[in-house]
Amino acid sequence: MTLTGKRTGVALLIAACALITGGCGSNTQTASGNSNTTPVDPPNPPTPVTSDLPLGHAGRWITDAQGRVVVIHGMNYVKKWPTKLPDGTQTLDPAADGFGDNDLQWLQDNGFNGLRLGIQFYGIEPQPGVYDDRYIAQVASMARLALAHGVRPLLDFHQDDYSPALDPSGGDGFPAWMVLDDGLPHQPDVGFPYSQFTMPAMLRAWDHFWANDPTPDGNGLQDHAAKAAAHVVAQFAGMDGLLGYESLNEPWPGSQYPTCLVPLGCPQFDAELTAFNQRLAKAVNAVDSRHLIFAEPNVMFNDAVDTQVGALGLPNGGFSFHVYCLLAGSDSNSEMPGGAQACPTMEQMAFDNADKHVAKTQEALLMTEFGATPAAEVIARLTADADAHMVSWLWWAYSIHIGLDATADVPDAKLDAAAADLLVRAYPRAVSGTPQSWAFDPVAHRFTLSYSTARADGHGAFPAGAVSEIFLPLRHYPKGYQISVTGGTVVSNADACVLQIASSPGAQTVQVTVMPR
Repeated sequence: MTLTGKRTGVALLIAACALITGGCGSNTQTASGNSNTTPVDPPNPPTPVTSDLPLGHAGRWITDAQGRVVVIHGMNYVKKWPTKLPDGTQTLDPAADGFGDNDLQWLQDNGFNGLRLGIQFYGIEPQPGVYDDRYIAQVASMARLALAHGVRPLLDFHQDDYSPALDPSGGDGFPAWMVLDDGLPHQPDVGFPYSQFTMPAMLRAWDHFWANDPTPDGNGLQDHAAKAAAHVVAQFAGMDGLLGYESLNEPWPGSQYPTCLVPLGCPQFDAELTAFNQRLAKAVNAVDSRHLIFAEPNVMFNDAVDTQVGALGLPNGGFSFHVYCLLAGSDSNSEMPGGAQACPTMEQMAFDNADKHVAKTQEALLMTEFGATPAAEVIARLTADADAHMVSWLWWAYSIHIGLDATADVPDAKLDAAAADLLVRAYPRAVSGTPQSWAFDPVAHRFTLSYSTARADGHGAFPAGAVSEIFLPLRHYPKGYQISVTGGTVVSNADACVLQIASSPGAQTVQVTVMPR
């Protein structure tokens, strides 16, 4: 997509939804049992909605500067391989394939407020101790563009199959000089993710990485990764509005992987992973302690294997995870045989394991990947699960699976409507209290939210008039909506795409129901 592509009239209409007071039509609102055609004046003026930066957390909940619980719905955009330019050179610039202003506007218009933005170690440090600051600046430029659209970037230090030097057709991550394979064969190369199981050189490279063995310059592999990450973060630390950083995508256990193929996981490997996560997070935190730092469990967690990985041990630490059922039919329009029977249980186990983990560590919780399929039944199930577990999420991925096209001036011209109806959904963007439940029915377009006015950090309660925000997409409410509220009052304009609810005096619980007209 070009940065100057014309926007359609419909897109311009939807853009109004990004404004807190934007309107989508007229409707009848019901607040605290009173029927009105305009918002009801609260008994006391609502607490002013001031800057919500920076993000922090209260236990598992991501919070803003007011202490409101912030919920993220977003997508991934991870550039894994270089683009060849007309002059014959190559670039990892995330804008090189067209992703830019129009795409971010589409995300903003449709209520997405997060973007997992990938960065590659092989692009950061192409030679030992030599950093490509031009590439880092290109990724930082994309992050600033996302922030200009109200989309919070999560900087993801990405890898798949360890390195493109091991898997030229599907690998990304570390540079060739960080591949210590002891001369073992690079075959069989059966592609990502299966080469992780079969390629001796890849297994050995991971083993050396987890041992922090030295590269030819004498510095450890993990030490290089941590220093490179800290060098990158120096260009991001001053950005207000970042969602944060993620230490390493889908860590693979190397030759220890068979020990991780059991429901309880692999404590020995998880101890090694904990040491790496803490090493990288400590290096990042030394440069930027304002923003959240997330770390993932080993990749087996995606498929319902539990984790014993330790906490980062930082006040700004977070736990990020993925949910992928092996039978869900990745890249397919339907699930594999047996998927409909097995996957719901496996996916619930992954969510339950994540909830259990952060209950113990008291870290922020974020699902940074799910999906990777256009299958509506899978998307419906996982988005409903995420709502039930009240977890923020980032879909895999923009420009993949659901018809969005970063190379087009109108990115959603070929959008899969069934998938979009599930991903573009009503949700609470900011809650002045502690969420108790929320749910969205994509068929009836019914949204419900219940929250306590108690602060998520356990220190008191929000005052009367404190404002919560709910995103209500025009896609589901083209003729407006009806609202029922107990314990609060509507203070936004009629049919605003961001519904604002101010808590009533003495209310301990606020309950909201939204239905289309």
